Amino acid sequence: MSDEDAFDYSLGGMVLDRRVERLRGVLARRLDALEVVIEDVHDPHNASAIFRNVDAFGATGVTMVYRRAEQPKISKVVSGRIHRWVRTVRRNDPSAVCADLRARGMKVYVTALEDAAVSYLDVDWTEPCAVVLGGEREGCSPEMLSAADRLVTIPMFGFAQSLNVSVASAVLLGEAARQCEAAGMYAPTWSDEKERTFREWLYREVPESPRRKRRAVELGLLSKQTGR
Repeated sequence: MSDEDAFDYSLGGMVLDRRVERLRGVLARRLDALEVVIEDVHDPHNASAIFRNVDAFGATGVTMVYRRAEQPKISKVVSGRIHRWVRTVRRNDPSAVCADLRARGMKVYVTALEDAAVSYLDVDWTEPCAVVLGGEREGCSPEMLSAADRLVTIPMFGFAQSLNVSVASAVLLGEAARQCEAAGMYAPTWSDEKERTFREWLYREVPESPRRKRRAVELGLLSKQTGR
């Protein structure tokens, strides 16, 4: 019997079968190599809306890079409580973030209002990649711009120079989703990493209680010594 066969996905009956299947279905269709990086996006509503967009278009996760601004608190109302289903990493070194992404075989596309930037419509979003969105006030940092594989922009045809950062994320991810869907990349897939994430998601479904903690320890989701 495999470990997956032996695992009690209902956590002892604490998670309904239909909820188990709903979580599994969402995770199975989540893309493995489309990530979003936000750098010094200070408005909590904008940051929260970006998380909602990341989930809606099935991207892998969000890396929050903050040096010039305080990290905002993600709004449950604006994000639709979706942020807890989005893998989140917090960092403070733009160059290191780009180096780590590149080491994982990902292209780094940084949004910028630069002459050298190419239209987002001319980018192949089916390649493993991360798109970087800068803060409302100053955009992406010089370090992030210099570390980019390519600068990307959304062409404007009116008086506005640019879109709101959360709207821009929806436009970019929408085009990425269009290309990925055409390439068949939303077909359900599974992996050891998704299995680990799945079990973490199931644990979050159970209300806080001593029983929950004991059961999580039994299932190996928590350490008996640390309780986390």
